[in-house]
Amino acid sequence: MIIKKFLIYFTMYMLTACNLMGCGIGIDKNDSLDNKSYINEKKIIELNGAKQAKVDINMGTGELSIKSGEKKFMESEFLYKLPEWKPNIEYEVNNKEGKLKIYQPSSHNTNAKDNKYKWNLAFNKDVPIDMNIEGGAVEGHIDLSKLNLNKLFIATGVSDMDIDLSGDYKQNIKAEIEGGVGSLKIYLPKNIGVKVNAGKGVGRIKVDGLKKDQDEYVNESYGKTKNNIYLNIGVGVGEVEIKVK
Repeated sequence: MIIKKFLIYFTMYMLTACNLMGCGIGIDKNDSLDNKSYINEKKIIELNGAKQAKVDINMGTGELSIKSGEKKFMESEFLYKLPEWKPNIEYEVNNKEGKLKIYQPSSHNTNAKDNKYKWNLAFNKDVPIDMNIEGGAVEGHIDLSKLNLNKLFIATGVSDMDIDLSGDYKQNIKAEIEGGVGSLKIYLPKNIGVKVNAGKGVGRIKVDGLKKDQDEYVNESYGKTKNNIYLNIGVGVGEVEIKVK
């Protein structure tokens, strides 16, 4: 399953590789979202009565930042070069469950140089959230430590991501993270039980703050707390670093 997903995302990468090399889409962290040569769009999504939510995010290439917000369900900023690169956003509420989809338009292609494509998303920290993130060539800064997270699925192709799951969660969390090519840094809590199942292709896994228990890794709190994080990790070609903080 891991290798299959890796091949899928690797194919996505190869299809866009010439564009990426031609446009120099590397992220410049010194650029702010108010860069006047780009379209800077701000979007707010209200809860509209939702008591829980499912979030689907799909980005082919670019930089993705996720963190906690306040009362709004989502406050966001999008930075892009051309109007046709405007992200698609869909939100509906049924039976008090909100469903949010954010995805990159098929027209987004990076032929010109110095193109930047950034999504900054901040989600309500109180509403229970199931989150699904799929990316091709993405640099991600994913801080979920203050969200009311229930489930998490992340699948990346050629990406560098840091993912913070070190929150004081009040419920069990099931998470699955799969990487193709690149690096993943994952942060986990000390005071909540953690069990990590780390399968891999030809990647490397570095673990700090967890002890190995047969084919799994656990922290000192595992088996002693009411709530636990159950994390499955798959690596294609790349490196995963897991730290407890």
